[in-house]
Amino acid sequence: YHLCAIEAPLSIARAVIYHEPTLAPLALVVEVVAVAKRDLKAGEILDGEGGFTVYGQIERAGVAKRENLLPIGLTNDVLLTVDVAKDEPIKYDMVKLSQDSILLMLKRLQDKIFAKH
Repeated sequence: YHLCAIEAPLSIARAVIYHEPTLAPLALVVEVVAVAKRDLKAGEILDGEGGFTVYGQIERAGVAKRENLLPIGLTNDVLLTVDVAKDEPIKYDMVKLSQDSILLMLKRLQDKIFAKH
């Protein structure tokens, strides 16, 4: 506890005074992907984190990208376009996302930034 109380202000000071990050992600390592809480039917609306339709599961970022897995943060008020079995990961092509979604835009920006690393 005491070490954290000292380390946080020192890290902040270094960032402000020297413009030097003390913690910075080098790569996107994991994603929290959406998984069906129960058998879901096409036409249902996903209700996001803490809801009744999906839960989050940690997956390696490379696997999530390769398998096109949908991040849990993009599942609020989203139309499911296919049936999904309980405990099955949900993929981008299983839902209809609003292309105007700020969260989707931010996720794409994040993916673009980390693709450079």
